[in-house]
Amino acid sequence: MSEIAAVLLMFLPEEDAFWALAQLMVGDRHSMHGFFVPGFPKLLRFQRHHERVLQRALPDLRKHMDEEQMSTGIYSPKWFLQCFLGRTPFSLTLKLWDAYVLDGERVLTAMAYTILKVHRKRLLKLPLEGLREFLQDSLAQPWALEDEAVLRHLRASMTQLRRMRCDLPPPAGPEEFPTRPLGLEPVSPAPGPLLPSPASEPPPRVEEPASPGPAARPEPPGPPPGQAIVQLAPQPRRWNSLPTLPGQQGGAGRRPRDTAGFKTENGVSFHLAPAWATPEAPRRTGPWSTPGTPITRQRALFCVLAAYSLYDTEVGYCQGMSEIAAVLLMFLPEEDAFWALAQLMVGDRHSMHGFFVPGFPKLLRFQRHHERVLQRALPDLRKHMDEEQMSTGIYSPKWFLQCFLGRTPFSLTLKLWDAYVLDGERVLTAMAYTILKVHRKRLLKLPLEGLREFLQDSLAQPWALEDEAVLRHLRASMTQLRRMRCDLPPPAGPEEFPTRPLGLEPVSPAPGPLLPSPASEPLPRVEEPASPGPAARAR
Repeated sequence: MSEIAAVLLMFLPEEDAFWALAQLMVGDRHSMHGFFVPGFPKLLRFQRHHERVLQRALPDLRKHMDEEQMSTGIYSPKWFLQCFLGRTPFSLTLKLWDAYVLDGERVLTAMAYTILKVHRKRLLKLPLEGLREFLQDSLAQPWALEDEAVLRHLRASMTQLRRMRCDLPPPAGPEEFPTRPLGLEPVSPAPGPLLPSPASEPPPRVEEPASPGPAARPEPPGPPPGQAIVQLAPQPRRWNSLPTLPGQQGGAGRRPRDTAGFKTENGVSFHLAPAWATPEAPRRTGPWSTPGTPITRQRALFCVLAAYSLYDTEVGYCQGMSEIAAVLLMFLPEEDAFWALAQLMVGDRHSMHGFFVPGFPKLLRFQRHHERVLQRALPDLRKHMDEEQMSTGIYSPKWFLQCFLGRTPFSLTLKLWDAYVLDGERVLTAMAYTILKVHRKRLLKLPLEGLREFLQDSLAQPWALEDEAVLRHLRASMTQLRRMRCDLPPPAGPEEFPTRPLGLEPVSPAPGPLLPSPASEPLPRVEEPASPGPAARAR
C-alpha cells in the first residue's frame, strides 16, 4: 500500500491523498480492499482468471510455462496488488494508473494479457530462470515500444477480452468487502450492575440529586450519542542509535560464532528448546530471554534486525525475518540472537540467505522440488490440486521462508525448529510432505477455497495428533524421501550465496587524476625514491 499512497502524494495534498486511497480501497469501481484483506481473496480470484485467459488466448505460452514449472503466482501478485507499480517503466505506469482510475479493474486483466502477448515470442524461448527474471525484473526497464503504442495494445486487448467475455473475473464474494464500519470506533456503554438489588431504589437522575450535599464531581465531557470517539495511541519512542556491530569492535570483522555447537553464557545449547516448550512442563521464562516490558523486547527485535541489515547489505531486511529473530530472542540475549541469525543465514547447514535475497532463488528451488515430491509420492492429491487450480505457490512460501512459523501450532513449531537447527534443510521438504500426507484424505474432499483456507490458516490451529506423533511422522517422511532420493532439492546455484563481504563496508580508493599530465614525469615508487630529499609522497 505504501507505493500506492506515494503515487497519490505525487499529485495530491495529504488529506486528498488519504481520501483518494480510501476511495480506491472501498469504491465500487476499484474495490482494492479485497486485495489486502487477510487471505487476499481478490488476488486469488484475479490470478485464477489470468490463468483462464492465458489458457484460452495464449495456449502455446501457457504450455511452455507449465513445462518450465513457471507458476503465475510468482509474477502476478505485484501486477494486480499495485497495478504494475515497480513492474513496468515508471512513465508507462503513470499512464496505466490513469487508465485504471478511469476504467477500473478490467485494466488489470487486460494489461496482464497485453504484457504476455507483446513479449510472447521472447518468452517462448526462455527457461524458468529467464522467465522469472524477465517477468519480475526486466519489465521495469525501458521497453522497445513507446508508451502510446503500449496503450494502443492495451485498448485492443480490452476489446478482445470483452468479445471473449473474459474482460473481468467472476463476481466477488462477501469476503472481499469491509465487514466493520469505516472510520468509526464503536462506543461501549459504561459498565453497570447486571441486575438491580431488590431493596434498592431507582438511581436518582443526575439533573435532580436525591439530597443536598457536597458538589458532585463533574463528569468529563463526552461526545453526543452516535458520534465516534477517536483515541490516539501513544507514540512509540524513536531510537536514535543502532547497536555496534561486533565486526566493528577493534578492527576488521570478527567471524560469527559457529552455532552448530553454540552455547549461551548460561550454558544452554542453541538447538535445545526450553522446558516449557513441552506440553507436560509448566510455562516459564528462561533466564536468557529478553527481560523487560513489551516495548523493551520490541526494541531488542528492532536492534537485531537493524544490525543485520547493516551486516548483510545484500539482503538488508526482508519480510519474514522478524518472526525468525523474535523466536531467537525468546531463548537468547540480544547479541547472541544476532549471531544466531547470521549463522542461519550464511551457515552451510541452513543457508537461508538464498530465501531472502532479491529474486528468492532458494524459495523457487524448494517450491519446484516440493512439486516433484508431490507428483511422485502423492499423485492423486497433486491431480486434485491441479483440477482445482491450487498452485503450491499459494501456501508454500511461508512454509519454507520461516520453517512453518505461524503455519503450525506454536508448540509444534518450536519442536520443528529444534529439528531444523539440528538436521538442516531436509526438515523443510520432509515436513511439507508430512503435512500433505497426514491430511491427504481431508484435502482430497476440499474445493479450491477450502484448500486455500486449510493450508494457509487452519493448520495453525491445534491438530488431532499430539506433537510427538507428528514428529514420528516427520522422521518416517525423512527416511522415505531419503530412500526415494528426494530428501533434498538439486544443489544451489551461485545466486543463493553472498557476493559482498559481510560486516565490512568496502573502502573506496582516494580520488586521483584520471590521466597524467603530458609533461609530468612518471610517479616515483614508494620503495625507491627518485632522488634524495624529502620522502616521496605515497599515492
